[in-house]
Amino acid sequence: GVVKIVLKQALPILNNEIKRTLDGLCDFDVVLDIDDKNDVCINLVCDGVEMPIEKGASGFEATFGGIAVRNALATISSLSRPNYLTLDEVDSTINPENMDNLYELYNRILTNYDFIFHIVHTDNEDVISKHNQVVTVLKQNHISKIDF
Repeated sequence: GVVKIVLKQALPILNNEIKRTLDGLCDFDVVLDIDDKNDVCINLVCDGVEMPIEKGASGFEATFGGIAVRNALATISSLSRPNYLTLDEVDSTINPENMDNLYELYNRILTNYDFIFHIVHTDNEDVISKHNQVVTVLKQNHISKIDF
């Protein structure tokens, strides 16, 4: 329908924004495409090989690809959106050697948001130190307590 026609015209803009977002942070590309059945496809391109991201991507590749696609859609959208982005446990799929790249990715997408609400289930000081503010939720005797 009309949505797919508009999306086909926006693909070069979206793919350029995805490439810009990921540039220098990883050794692969993520490309949006529309297949013969008119389905939207998110493809991973690594060493010249293109495959659907859901069929062969690692946690790192899928996480970075998903965040970059989401950012590209938010960048070109004229729809209202919240002033923040919520990401839940995205660091759990990323090896420690790629964590600095994750936080650089956050810095790049902050142009679209006032802040990122990053939910983690750890008290790892390395992760906590990368954030400007931390909200801690502790459960004691079946009662949750929030600490800022």
